[in-house]
Amino acid sequence: MTPPPLLDAPSSRHGIPRLGATHLDQFLAEGGTCVLFCARDPTKHPETLDLAVILPELMARFGLHCRAALVAPDAEAEVQRRYGLRVWPAMVFLRGDSYLGTIERARLGRVLGRA
Repeated sequence: MTPPPLLDAPSSRHGIPRLGATHLDQFLAEGGTCVLFCARDPTKHPETLDLAVILPELMARFGLHCRAALVAPDAEAEVQRRYGLRVWPAMVFLRGDSYLGTIERARLGRVLGRA
């Protein structure tokens, strides 16, 4: 299945890699702060397209000194198992191998202090 253009934008326009199951551990082993964007199917989870736009903006506007990756469908189950995801889409934040937290759907108000 080809991703919708907006869902493909983080990878194609902003250089955010798409991680399959075989590359997930390698990406995480590089250390530092990172965010994993777990998109799932945007037809079932319309907020996915919102987060596809928000993620590059967060990286650029807030000066986040972290790496980001779009999690490919074949790696989503592993990310879900590791970090207890229950709601899609989600952005999982890590520092090294330490879990920092998750933003589910488009609930950025909490993170930005507005909710």
